[in-house]
Amino acid sequence: MTCRDSLRYTYASTRRVPRSYCFFPFRKSKDCSLVMRESIEKYAERQARRRFRRKKYTVAPARVRARLSRIENAKAVLWDVYGTLLAVAFGDIESSLARKETMRDAFRLTAREFGIESFLGADPADALREMYIQEIEKTHRRKRSHGVFSPEVRIEETWLRVLRKLESRGYRPISAPGEVTLDLAYRIAYFFDDVYHAKVLYAGARYTLAGIRKLGLKQGIISNAQFYTPIALRLLLQKPGNRRTNPLKELFDERLIFFSYDLGVSKPNPLAFELARDRLKRTRIEPASVLYVGNDMCNDMVPARAVGFKCVLFAGDRESLTLRQNRPECVDFEPDAVIKALPDLLKVIQ
Repeated sequence: MTCRDSLRYTYASTRRVPRSYCFFPFRKSKDCSLVMRESIEKYAERQARRRFRRKKYTVAPARVRARLSRIENAKAVLWDVYGTLLAVAFGDIESSLARKETMRDAFRLTAREFGIESFLGADPADALREMYIQEIEKTHRRKRSHGVFSPEVRIEETWLRVLRKLESRGYRPISAPGEVTLDLAYRIAYFFDDVYHAKVLYAGARYTLAGIRKLGLKQGIISNAQFYTPIALRLLLQKPGNRRTNPLKELFDERLIFFSYDLGVSKPNPLAFELARDRLKRTRIEPASVLYVGNDMCNDMVPARAVGFKCVLFAGDRESLTLRQNRPECVDFEPDAVIKALPDLLKVIQ
């Protein structure tokens, strides 16, 4: 590992959940991580299935031209999640004001759901939001002081610190065991994200992923994410009435999945791209045979090309497309292809 790699890894949180912090039911297990993972997914199914499809998200393509340039000799496709595979709606009115109000409502509902309103003063939503943002900024400052570029938090740890502060004010969870635990922090983090972000698959996502798999190409993910991201993706990719399957295992190579919360850094930090490049090289797949599909010019396209990947810009949603023309590295950047519908990717690689 080079000095630069070491710097990117500084404070990168790759810890697993301690054995004392198993998810409900509260029982010991030889494989605590398995108990945790299965339990949070059951919680997610109870909490999220009614929300994922509650609101329709109207997708309007961006006003850019599609460019379905043929990319030869493709052997692997790596994906961004949010804004590329999953659309994230902030309510019916897509404006910055609506987003702020939706976020405020999410904090209000979270405070009410977990019985912490009375410990937050006259305006629980604003008070909880302030505590939440302060903890995230504190983590970012600490990591930056150690030289970490584009640091990431583990959101359950952020919520745990918020809960510890509330505990010092007298807050006690109403559910067993009656004290603040990492288990509770996971549930609150999941609940907050669920009520804040309405998520839907972009049209043709399942078809495209399955089509690429049938062609024999490897598939992976490089995405800014939290622990609930793979859960949401799995639930949305499942076919109706078939909850026993795990489409993530069927469609993706788990050795090619890189989430920011696991690495401790977020895009545009190049670490995930470099790890993916090196891992693919060990399977004799050169960077020029790898496609990266994303919606953000600076966070996705620029670091992907820097490691030698082919870049495919998804411009199928004007709300998610982020060109960042104010950034010098993005002004004259030309992706290898531009698609306005996910199935068009099959035309690019076939």
